Amino acid sequence: MSLAHAFPDPVRPVEALDHPAAPSYERPARRSAAEERVAQAVALAGQPLLTRLVDDLPVPAAVLNAQREVLHENAALRRLLGVRGTALLGLRLGEALDCERANDAPAGCGTGPSCASCGLGTALSEVARTGLPQVEDCRVTARVDGQERLWDLRIRASRLRGVEPAPLYLAVLEDLADARRQAALEQMFFHDVLNTLASIQGYLQVWTELPEDRARNFAPDLLRLARRAIDEVQAHRDLVDAESGHLRVMPVPVDVAQLLREVCASFQRAEDDPFRLQLSVPTFDLPVVTDPVLLRRVVANLVKNALEASAPEQGVTVRWSPVQRRISVHNEGAMPADVQARIFQRTFSTKGDRRGIGTHSVRLLVETYLGGRVDFTSTPEAGTTFRVTLPEAPRDLAAKDTRGEWA
Repeated sequence: MSLAHAFPDPVRPVEALDHPAAPSYERPARRSAAEERVAQAVALAGQPLLTRLVDDLPVPAAVLNAQREVLHENAALRRLLGVRGTALLGLRLGEALDCERANDAPAGCGTGPSCASCGLGTALSEVARTGLPQVEDCRVTARVDGQERLWDLRIRASRLRGVEPAPLYLAVLEDLADARRQAALEQMFFHDVLNTLASIQGYLQVWTELPEDRARNFAPDLLRLARRAIDEVQAHRDLVDAESGHLRVMPVPVDVAQLLREVCASFQRAEDDPFRLQLSVPTFDLPVVTDPVLLRRVVANLVKNALEASAPEQGVTVRWSPVQRRISVHNEGAMPADVQARIFQRTFSTKGDRRGIGTHSVRLLVETYLGGRVDFTSTPEAGTTFRVTLPEAPRDLAAKDTRGEWA
């Protein structure tokens, strides 16, 4: 088989060789026979220098044949995918990643309609067509045991020359999740802090133009904005520590009703503010042992998201149920099903690129550090309600040491 036949121009549909009735929308569908694939893997194993170099790579890597099938993978790739032995032999990369689109066509990964824009296949097609190394980014949605996982990957593909059985290709994968998470954290931090500092600057500019007696009226607002800037810096620091497992929990008895009053008060704006924030708490409440700083971050995130998701004429309600030990934040809008499925993903957001930290941080702080549980419901009839259930006993909330281990 010629190289051009193995990987034709990715924009030209071809007929699947093993499935003549099924068109391949991106790349040829032909799979190697089991005995052919095993023979290729055995031949590759007979070149210990090459396989040792691949094995010693600190990043996930695999050697692929002309049909884009794995012949050899290193330990880093097996760790990334959670597999052992030769479980990847003969799989294409999308299949190894459990891509939810890998089986859209009978011939598997790379041959379905949604594969036309996949970076994994594009990189391999281009390196085969041009002979030059290729770099592509891709986002793969995987389904494992009914659970969704999002892979943010960069693939570096190159042809291995002077080795048999030719042609062979080296695919090196880089997990971009951490880099994109860091970018999202920085974007959110800079956005929020710059907005607060710009407000302080505006007040100070007006202050210098007013008589001293009138300028004093701005002091409470300036103090509030300064406190907000400090809180935003501390919130960013806490989230970075939480992601790395170094966040320290400081549980004390907390009046949750009063904490909710303070959070809601921080969102109150001018009288003509179109948002209507309502608070429902009991008149008498018993303290709950939790970390007040982290809980305040959680509630503020949920209230902020609910306000941003509400139309001008819609309200947001915050409730505290001591018997159930549950805080709920409700808004009248509903989320689409695809948004609901991804709402807690680390980099997912409906607000644009480099966002998506709010709901992820809520689950991270509540379930990993506060020992509680987060869930939500969202329907057109009932609206959207996020619920935070706090643990029943103080022993469920333990301080974590700086190594991220339960003390």
